[in-house]
Amino acid sequence: MLKPGLEDRRMFARLPATVCLGYVNIDSNKEGKCQTRDISANGIGLVTDKKLRTSTTLDIWLDVPGYSDPFYTRGEVIWVTRVNLSKYHVGVKLEKPELMTIARILESVKTEQNTSSQDQRVTPKKLLSKFLIFFRVRSA
Repeated sequence: MLKPGLEDRRMFARLPATVCLGYVNIDSNKEGKCQTRDISANGIGLVTDKKLRTSTTLDIWLDVPGYSDPFYTRGEVIWVTRVNLSKYHVGVKLEKPELMTIARILESVKTEQNTSSQDQRVTPKKLLSKFLIFFRVRSA
């Protein structure tokens, strides 16, 4: 949700995805654990109980269902919004976004969601096609 008067400058759609992750704040060398709220081709929305400062660099490890090893990435905190007394919504811009890695993460998340709730029919192919459409439009 955008604050009034702010322009949405994203080039890729955010897709809701809940994945556990761990991170290390490079500035303070402190570790934390939280969950994603959404993922796009070049960013991650986090929900955390720790307030992170903007411009902070994070090393991030995503625990993706169906994969034995976590996916590693690095990103910069772009914005932080307080959700309630103990939770923050944090926007992280990925340093080197990898389209295929993010597509695999979303595929795993949606496959797991589909298995637990047969009413939701979001296929990995549909998710990947959304990313590829945005990628083609941006590259043209």
